[in-house]
Amino acid sequence: HGYQQNQKGNEIAGTAELQFNVGLAYSIPVGGLNFTLATNYYWQDDFYASNFNNISNLVEDWSMWNASARISGEAWYAEAWVKNLEDNDNVTGHYLTSSVSALFTNQFILDPQTYGITLGYDSKKNVNEKPGLSAGLFLCAAVKKNCLNLKGLDPVMGSTSELSP
Repeated sequence: HGYQQNQKGNEIAGTAELQFNVGLAYSIPVGGLNFTLATNYYWQDDFYASNFNNISNLVEDWSMWNASARISGEAWYAEAWVKNLEDNDNVTGHYLTSSVSALFTNQFILDPQTYGITLGYDSKKNVNEKPGLSAGLFLCAAVKKNCLNLKGLDPVMGSTSELSP
């Protein structure tokens, strides 16, 4: 039968009461090009990683601030960007395993500060062409505690292929 515990009034696991994402973008036409500066800030309130609401299962509130600068033409763009400007290493979630596997805690940590350049081309934006080629080149570097990793990173989809020296 197991141990029964009343969870009436407890918060549902993994659900922060409050969270918000605020973004700003400012575009300036420069000659025949468009220059855009953008930033966004995300904050999430603390939450419990388990329905039991024990203090050991509390994930503290955390935040992340990102920024980018983009210059674009009719069908191309170049963007420099930084994720996690403050280089926070907050815990964004965790879970406690059962006693069968020694009750270890697995934590999810915010990625370190990441910066990169994205170059893109979309021939579909040319009015005279039919739908065609879309291409992008993504270059990213993550620096943390004297360690350098180069990654091919799609900042939208988040997929990576890592090259470590």
